[in-house]
Amino acid sequence: MSQTQCRRLNSPVIFQKELTFKPKEQFEIIDITEEMQKLVRSMHITIGFMHLISMHTTTAILLNENEKFLLNDFRHIFRCFPLGIVPDGYLFGHNDLKMRRITSPTLDESECPNAEAHCCSIFLKNDQMLHIKYGELILGRWQRILLVELDKPKERQISVLIMGG
Repeated sequence: MSQTQCRRLNSPVIFQKELTFKPKEQFEIIDITEEMQKLVRSMHITIGFMHLISMHTTTAILLNENEKFLLNDFRHIFRCFPLGIVPDGYLFGHNDLKMRRITSPTLDESECPNAEAHCCSIFLKNDQMLHIKYGELILGRWQRILLVELDKPKERQISVLIMGG
């Protein structure tokens, strides 16, 4: 059984920032652990938490191992995922831009057929809550913070909230 430690906290810290990442390809997995760790260290927090949330519906934030062959396995699963649960030949309504423009005349011209990315994202997390202790993120031996691009590459923002003392 572990012991509970009580310490006097530093002044309370509440910090929020949006960070931008630029994936280069669909299904790219970017390890953002060191950038998040550096941000936490700069806050000088004794104990607290960091909450990360993707500001996009076709990205995910995972806690997992950053190992080359495992990442390739993930990419394969992401690529094949919709095929495994959707009947062959299914036409995604979201991908019919002509029909969507009729019902949503203000649809952005940059819209593209990406229902598969949206469908994949509903099975993944788009946020993570991590604990901070003595100025460091608490992560397991192999845990890394991974940003996953499920759609076409484009600039992506993550909102980071850090609280502690």
